[in-house]
Amino acid sequence: MRMRTIVAAAALGVLLAGCTPASRSLDGPLVIPQELAWRYAMFCVEPAGESVGVTSLTWSNTGAHIELEAPDDPTADLAALETSIEECLTEYRYEDRVNPAATVYERAELYEYYSGVTLPCLARQGLEIEPVPREFFLAPDGGEPWNPYLGLDLPFERLLELYSACPPRPSYLETAAAG
Repeated sequence: MRMRTIVAAAALGVLLAGCTPASRSLDGPLVIPQELAWRYAMFCVEPAGESVGVTSLTWSNTGAHIELEAPDDPTADLAALETSIEECLTEYRYEDRVNPAATVYERAELYEYYSGVTLPCLARQGLEIEPVPREFFLAPDGGEPWNPYLGLDLPFERLLELYSACPPRPSYLETAAAG
């Protein structure tokens, strides 16, 4: 998952090397978790509707840039729509976290936290999620752990509320990964 994100970000960076992203308009206190950044981007693009295609899209803590295909409706204000999406993408900061391969200790801690804290917390929030067995929780190469939020079909605002209330990683592992 991490590699796909890095490759996709690098590909978008190359495609948009000549483009100047819209500068960040607000560095609000809310930070979009790394795992939800793509879902947030799609949330921002949703207002464009299905009749408008995305030609290119990039966003980060330094700004955003989107180019849309010409819509079927000739009266549509494409520039205003692009500006609106860029403003949405720059409304919040994004978590800047590097996830090195989890150690054996962290792998055990992540699974215990997931089964002992995250799932019960989500249940208290009204979401019953079928537990993932330990052997399927982490990728064999030590990659990212399974994340219950990636498969939830909920409005983005609700997803973010749940993520904040029931984080998928304990804070002490977040601090260790950032440091």
